[in-house]
Amino acid sequence: MDNETLNHLIQFPGGKPMLFAEFQSKSGLCTWEEDMLKKFIKENNNMEQLSLLWHQCVGVLAVVNKIWLSNETEGDMPGILIADEVGIGKTALMMGTITFIIDTHWVQEVAAGRGRPAGVTSNININLMHMHNASILRQPSIPNLPHIIIVPNSLINQWYSELCTFFAPKAVEIYFYLTAGIAFDEFWKGPWAMSTTPLIHHIILVTHSVHEMRNLNSNFYATLEITKVSIVKLISSGTPLYTSTKAGKDGNDHEKEHWKKLQAAQRALMHKDREEATAHTIQWMAAKQTEYQEPGVKMQICKVTSAWIAAIKCGYNGQVIQ
Repeated sequence: MDNETLNHLIQFPGGKPMLFAEFQSKSGLCTWEEDMLKKFIKENNNMEQLSLLWHQCVGVLAVVNKIWLSNETEGDMPGILIADEVGIGKTALMMGTITFIIDTHWVQEVAAGRGRPAGVTSNININLMHMHNASILRQPSIPNLPHIIIVPNSLINQWYSELCTFFAPKAVEIYFYLTAGIAFDEFWKGPWAMSTTPLIHHIILVTHSVHEMRNLNSNFYATLEITKVSIVKLISSGTPLYTSTKAGKDGNDHEKEHWKKLQAAQRALMHKDREEATAHTIQWMAAKQTEYQEPGVKMQICKVTSAWIAAIKCGYNGQVIQ
């Protein structure tokens, strides 16, 4: 699919979502700072057009296809994992998804005759009007609710900077929700409580020690509870996160079954076969020719392992974007 067709499907002219800034600074200037705003012009050589790359637009389209349902009787999508490697642009993909949801919310509001409050910067995209009857994960319409982004403590400032880089000034409101109990009242009584901007234009950054998600502790269960009440569950990770099974009894039984098959195949591999395989690996790494042939037992191990991987992939069918 070429860029023009793709951009038309998701209505990102030139690859730029409606709420994104027009330019980004090559030197890291922020368009949200009023004294810098005048520098964000086409004639400034320090500026470049801001848009999503082709693969990021494909990612947004894939997410949209998975979370939007043609009717309310189709099965729910438990969640989606963006599993691209580090540096591919998962953050921009997720922000593109947020802008699509916001814009389509106002399309549905206008189509229902409820209009749009003054001051809202989202553009009403008439080409999206065909979606005003579509349901999003069994919701009759996109509710006016905020977006919560849970990030590690070490990355929260980076995420804030990225949000300010991609979103045009005042397109969204960004809030920090500190996890220290003493700060809870301050959040609910501060700017959040006084804001008149529709909630769907609110983005809340929550700090979280993501490495602790590996263990079944309070951090894991707190995050799990947030996902339970979220309509769209979008997880982004460039590295493996879970190191233990968290799929319940059925998941444990499934794992035990495959472990038995794999261990049986491994036991059948004789000591001589292991020695020959090791010698072959050493020669191969040294770029030397070898006449070694894989024993049938070792090929069986590969077959059992591949079948296990295929079974795991089947369980996550349609929920991983990479």
